[in-house]
Amino acid sequence: MPPHAKLDTLPKAIKDEIIKRILSRESYDAIHNWLLEQHRIDISTMALNRSCKPIFDAFIELVDRGMPIEEVIKNRPKIEAIGIEEVKRLLIEKLTENPGSLFTYLDEQEANQ
Repeated sequence: MPPHAKLDTLPKAIKDEIIKRILSRESYDAIHNWLLEQHRIDISTMALNRSCKPIFDAFIELVDRGMPIEEVIKNRPKIEAIGIEEVKRLLIEKLTENPGSLFTYLDEQEANQ
């Protein structure tokens, strides 16, 4: 059996994939199994829940408002620096046609249409 690991000790790519799966509402059991099967990393579902629930709670409203999960993950440090509530406000403004620097993906989508 592989040794137990903690989320903050994992490589960035694996942490980002875990966050992606959490924000996609994948179950902790499925994430645990994926880590074990693909990476031979054993993090209990309780540890995943304890580590990931604050991340889920902080970012899920952005996802629910239409921000792509990949953009949340890519911009997570910026979002945390600005503050979740401020980013929600900026996203709402952008969605009502006021541009914001974190939401260039929306501009690109509009330009491609």
